[in-house]
Amino acid sequence: MNCPLCGEPSTDVVKLKCSDFDGSPLYQNIRIQSCNGCNHVFNELTDYEKRCLDLYYEQESSVINISGATKYGDLPGSDNALSVARYERLFEFLSPYLDREMKILDVGCGMGGFVRYLQNRMFSHAEGLDYVANYTVYAEKTGSGRFTTASAYSLPFNDDYYDFLIIDHVLEHLVDPITALKEVVRITKPGGMIFLGVPESSRYREYPFFDFFWFCLREHIHHFDAAIISFITSRMGLRQVDQSLIFTEMMSNKMIL
Repeated sequence: MNCPLCGEPSTDVVKLKCSDFDGSPLYQNIRIQSCNGCNHVFNELTDYEKRCLDLYYEQESSVINISGATKYGDLPGSDNALSVARYERLFEFLSPYLDREMKILDVGCGMGGFVRYLQNRMFSHAEGLDYVANYTVYAEKTGSGRFTTASAYSLPFNDDYYDFLIIDHVLEHLVDPITALKEVVRITKPGGMIFLGVPESSRYREYPFFDFFWFCLREHIHHFDAAIISFITSRMGLRQVDQSLIFTEMMSNKMIL
């Protein structure tokens, strides 16, 4: 298989088989590849498995997250305690670059939690977008501002429209992150800024909830590190101005991302 980032051939690294005890539409066979060119590590998916991934987000993941099985864990765009703690650390990092008059778009906003966080701090032009309609409908009901249902591969906005784009814990979920990034760049104003937040795969070994845990998260197709992010953004003509390593409790202090 060719690398989805640079197009070079890849090599099989390891294969894992997950159980189907819960009847999830998620693919069962994890085939981890390593690019022979840029060294990016990713999961190989068939076209059928990609369609199943869409079903998972629409029919399983979003329904479970919105139902609020936990009010503590860090769920996509929730207002749970650990989510808000992550928003606070993220805002601390972003705030030197933000202005309250900016048009801000959170791509992959989930339930809209970070957009609400920004709006509560008087960023009235903050908006959200997500591919899953369950999320955007929920976000509209629980917050102000505009929430759009659309694919990251075809953003329904004019060129040079937003001042600041946020893509936090989204790229690792996308089959084709390069197409999504090109769309993000297209709608960002000249001189605008883009924030990319991804799990740092070089730290997986330091925080193993259990062996292979982060590779068993089948929603995570890509396993980025800082070097790969710098590689793909520089190839797209972007200039990196800052970076930070943030440790996030996902469900407890035993599960650190």
